[in-house]
Amino acid sequence: MIYTLTLSSLLRRSCAFQLGVFVFCSRSVIISYSITRILIFAPLFARNNDASEAKFKHLGQLFYLSIYSHNYHRRFFSLYMPSKNYPVPAETLEKTLLVKKSRFIACATLIISRDQAKTFLHSKKTEYPDARHHCWAYLLGNPASASNAAMNDDGEPSGTAGKQILNVIRHKNIGDVMVRVTRYFGGIKLGAGGLTRAYSGATELVLSELKLKQQIFLAEVFIRCNFAQEQMMRHWAGLHDATIDVLQYSSQVELKITLPDIEKNALKKMCLANNVSVYKDDN
Repeated sequence: MIYTLTLSSLLRRSCAFQLGVFVFCSRSVIISYSITRILIFAPLFARNNDASEAKFKHLGQLFYLSIYSHNYHRRFFSLYMPSKNYPVPAETLEKTLLVKKSRFIACATLIISRDQAKTFLHSKKTEYPDARHHCWAYLLGNPASASNAAMNDDGEPSGTAGKQILNVIRHKNIGDVMVRVTRYFGGIKLGAGGLTRAYSGATELVLSELKLKQQIFLAEVFIRCNFAQEQMMRHWAGLHDATIDVLQYSSQVELKITLPDIEKNALKKMCLANNVSVYKDDN
């Protein structure tokens, strides 16, 4: 929605000043907060008939701060209230980057634990036993709020390898992923800057071509319904990528429904509309 505020009625005498405030926002609290601050302070600047330009400049700064607060609020919610679903590798992919006769062999794969990361690293060391360096980084969980991340330079100058790999992973916004870059020295020293660009470039190369899939966060909802409603529930589940397990048949049917988390509210509304009891969920 678009909100417009005119301040000309608040400013006196020769101050033909009009300010149109266009705020694009879906959160009325932020709109109210921004506009309220302007409404409170504007009359203070208008009381003095000899109000100087500086005072109106300050009013403009106040408005800017209000809009800045709104923008910060939006950034806060996007950063700290991320979606539960996130992209993860759908395959294991290997790519090679040549830099001044040195070979940087980058391999990306899906991992869900530190033990899997260790196993993957060991397999690559076995595959390339004569390589000088096996640098790596991984990120577990949602990339917006990762549960665990690690990196290693494996003998390269500090900060030139593992950190660069991890930075690219974060930039690509991929979760549950490990990238290992094996280096074969080509006889020409690259220097710290050259190594930084090479490890970043190799990681960028493999992740840019890596096929991805969505890691779907699942929820469990437990319901009770009568026998006539069981078929209705199964039909709904089939339309919403949900699975149903029968827990018990007695006077009523107890079902456990496993479904994408984003569908949980829709299920609860459907149950409420059809007088189906939800007696437990995983919240």
